[in-house]
Amino acid sequence: MAKQNRRFVFTFNITACLTELLIEYGYEAIIKDLSKLVKKGQLELVDSLAFHPLAPLLPPSEITRQIKLNQKINRSHFGVKAKGFFLPEMAYSPAVGKIIAGLKYSWLILDEISLSGKRGFVDWQTKYILKKTNLKIIFRSWYWSKDYVPRRIIHHYKENNLPQIIVSATDAELYGLRFADEKNWLNQALNVPYLLPLTISDYLRRLKKIKPISPISSNWESLEQEIKQGIPYALWRHPRNKIQQQLWQLAKIAWQNINKHTNYHNYFWARRHLDWGLASCTFWWASDRDFRLLGPPAWKPDEVERGATELIKSIRTLPLSPSTKIKAEKIFHQIKQELWIKHWRKYG
Repeated sequence: MAKQNRRFVFTFNITACLTELLIEYGYEAIIKDLSKLVKKGQLELVDSLAFHPLAPLLPPSEITRQIKLNQKINRSHFGVKAKGFFLPEMAYSPAVGKIIAGLKYSWLILDEISLSGKRGFVDWQTKYILKKTNLKIIFRSWYWSKDYVPRRIIHHYKENNLPQIIVSATDAELYGLRFADEKNWLNQALNVPYLLPLTISDYLRRLKKIKPISPISSNWESLEQEIKQGIPYALWRHPRNKIQQQLWQLAKIAWQNINKHTNYHNYFWARRHLDWGLASCTFWWASDRDFRLLGPPAWKPDEVERGATELIKSIRTLPLSPSTKIKAEKIFHQIKQELWIKHWRKYG
């Protein structure tokens, strides 16, 4: 649709791992089309972490490595240097903010709950700046992002109560995979007369009022109660979720040892298995959270087992002591056992 409608202007994150998959499976045309939209000014690409892990739960060295890898791969294919940054799951911590600011990005987008731990307190006509840095912080609206955005726009347009500014951010899979736009809401929204779609950088250039802030640890699915309880990443590491805790034990063994063997002949595959295993989906699908929105509960034991298998493969590939490998194998076995016992008892 963007190729046919110049009003379709958007900001887009494509992780390096997806870029590589598109090329591997022969979809170079998609990359070429996206590149053309960038040149036309309809599309602004952003940077992220190459394999979509939850940044605040990784060591700083892993965060920086994945960001730089994402830069290298995407710039080689799209030919542009991204100004903005998107964190997987919008999972933020002050330590992560410092890393992104240190890498000289212009802006970072977060969920509005990151401002204060509560939603509803963002002034979208203010340019927020991370304190002691030049990193601008943009907040997405929870209300406008938790539904199919074009449909919500049309609903409010018909009732004549569209706000002056709408900042939405969603997973791209909502546009096609999880929602069939049978009523052509997207095209209707693009044709609202006084609606002016902007990239985030263009939006920021229009803001005059500036306010320094210190966002809090959170993610785009955070609940106020979870933040108060000190569990800002509950969907990926909840203290009462035994499977998630075991997954992170396995991940820790892998990343504590991976950099000790950078000259090992199988280092590439040990690293690649670790990257795949650390993807946020590995942990998210073990949360069993029922969002009651556009899909079933976040529970897919096959996906969790797949991620756990990648983590154990990383450890198996490295030249570690038998005791370390046996420890890891026991954790891997416990994960599979807990996973399938829960599944058959609850869903079988």
